[in-house]
Amino acid sequence: MPKPRAVIFDLDDTLIERRAMLNVFARLFLHRYFPSAAGTAHDRIYETFLRVDDGGNTARPGFFHLFYDALGITERPPDNELFAFWNEHFADHTVLVPGAEDTLRALKADGCLLGMITNGNPVLQNHKIDRSGFRGLFDDIIVSGTFGCDKPDPRIFRASIATLGVAADEAIYIGDNLVNDIHGAHSAGMRAVWANYFGRVNTTEYRPDYEIHTVAELRALNLG
Repeated sequence: MPKPRAVIFDLDDTLIERRAMLNVFARLFLHRYFPSAAGTAHDRIYETFLRVDDGGNTARPGFFHLFYDALGITERPPDNELFAFWNEHFADHTVLVPGAEDTLRALKADGCLLGMITNGNPVLQNHKIDRSGFRGLFDDIIVSGTFGCDKPDPRIFRASIATLGVAADEAIYIGDNLVNDIHGAHSAGMRAVWANYFGRVNTTEYRPDYEIHTVAELRALNLG
């Protein structure tokens, strides 16, 4: 296969550290909505928040309903209020993956087109992108909530390479989710790199073309 003309990235836990951001937001949320919680009670609420989030797999705003149910609390703020609080504050403390900016700039300097495909609410995802400072480095950014379908639907990958003006075999996709990112990119005819920063074991049927453990490793791969 040829050296890629376009390198397309996922956002959460590929270029920014969603886990670190969630830890900060969870404490902010507890300070706002559980101000009197202390000690083991505080810890239980905090741990429940992280568990119900399930690495971002629990969709908002329904997450909050599940969270309060898990705590056995029936009196709660309206879901729309909690969802608005999430959209307003979660991205305030956007944490970059170490080496992400340097890697993006190096790929750009090497002549690669840069794309991004991220699932999620456009308000929140665009807030993250703006806070990251990455927006100006990308030639195309697609947020699924605006596009109309989510990864792993191959249509969203095909839309990205069409906008970038490259063929599927001239692009490579980097993401942390084996289904949404690896399977999705393969379904569109692209190669895929698994951003496995947390040392997970692949128990799925999906096999990436490459695996990296830091984003900086992407620059050392023989992608040609």
